[in-house]
Amino acid sequence: MSLKQKFLLTALLSIVIIVVGLGSLVSTSVSAYLLDHTKVSTAFYMTTFLEPNVQSMAGGQPLSQQDRAALDTVMNNPTLRRHVLSIKIWDPTGTIVHATNGELVGQNFGTDDLVVPLTGQPAAYFDNLSDEENVFEREFQGPIFEIYVPLRSRADGSIIAVGEFYEDATRIRTELFALLRGDWVVLTVCGLAIFAGLFAVFRQGSRTIESQKAAILRIQEEREALQADTAQLRAGLETARGQLEDMDKEVSRRIGQELHDGPVQMLGYLSLALDNLAVVGRRGDARSDDVDDMQATTDRIQVELRKISNRLLASGCGQPAALSDVVAAYAQRSKADVVTDGLQLTDLLRLPAQRGVSRIVEEALNNGFRHAAARGQSVTAGLSDGRLVIEVADHGPGLPPDDVLADKVAANHHGLSGMQDQARRIGARLELDTPADGGCIVRISVPVL
Repeated sequence: MSLKQKFLLTALLSIVIIVVGLGSLVSTSVSAYLLDHTKVSTAFYMTTFLEPNVQSMAGGQPLSQQDRAALDTVMNNPTLRRHVLSIKIWDPTGTIVHATNGELVGQNFGTDDLVVPLTGQPAAYFDNLSDEENVFEREFQGPIFEIYVPLRSRADGSIIAVGEFYEDATRIRTELFALLRGDWVVLTVCGLAIFAGLFAVFRQGSRTIESQKAAILRIQEEREALQADTAQLRAGLETARGQLEDMDKEVSRRIGQELHDGPVQMLGYLSLALDNLAVVGRRGDARSDDVDDMQATTDRIQVELRKISNRLLASGCGQPAALSDVVAAYAQRSKADVVTDGLQLTDLLRLPAQRGVSRIVEEALNNGFRHAAARGQSVTAGLSDGRLVIEVADHGPGLPPDDVLADKVAANHHGLSGMQDQARRIGARLELDTPADGGCIVRISVPVL
């Protein structure tokens, strides 16, 4: 063999050994890091779902029926079910107290798998389903990531149970293979680059040609990228133009609703008060408190117009008034007795949802004052299936027929359509109901996030 051949062979063998050794080391490190990172993040995520629903087991007590129902709700959560295949809750003695597979509840499989989580650390296994308690999970197709997490008492921080869940590991395996494949590709490319650099010592003449080819290719790619960016910017400008037109229409509609739901309603009340004052004036017994009420209402209209202006100038970013304050302001304005309950629950909603709910309730109360003379008005709130339900009721004549409602909308009576728009904007359901004993109920159902 010539010196050139010996040099090239030695360099090639050395590079192959280095690449294989580094590839094995990097693959092992990447696999361990990915699985450990997934274990920690997933364990923390699941603990937030499971731990609040096992607090009845503190002090060695059995799992309560209420917590069982809550765990069933967690298991049936559509978002969770997309990647969590099965869940088990163990007590510290190795007995399963709750599971997706109900046949396992009450069975004891020992504490061999619970040693690590009972010390306060999560444990995880990849496709390790050989235990007797894994009969149900072995029926699933595809890889499974099994994680044990300690569940602690909120009172003293002691471990009262262990949560075990089985996650669909298809995504993890895909990411792992992608990372390993990328590592091997990078190492292989680096090895080949080193070998090519050594080989280039014997072929200096090819460097100029290769660099020129690379420069031409780079210029071509930059030109193509520039053309693609230009086309994307042009499309973005067209999209932005359409969005600006839609925003202009939406702003106009919201200004109309703000004016209708606030000052217009108060002007209606002021008109009624003026009619009453005209009647008592003809009898000669007008009272000063009626005039004071109208003056207060006029001041209120000015305040509302100023608030609307401030909200529009601030792009709706201000803190909305609490629902209890909205109801109290109505009661003071109309001199009506309004029964309330649970209004503080609206603090669970996002600010846009709070603002929308307040507008709908205010409109419903004003309608109750106008059409039901404020008889039996109440505003109550409660939680049901992850939603906040607010009901505004009165003891008036109830809802008119559907054709009458349609005629009112056509005649620019925007109270109902305004409430529907507000509900649609915050993702709520709006229902109108007339009970058998009379009256009207406006029901708003908003998801609690």
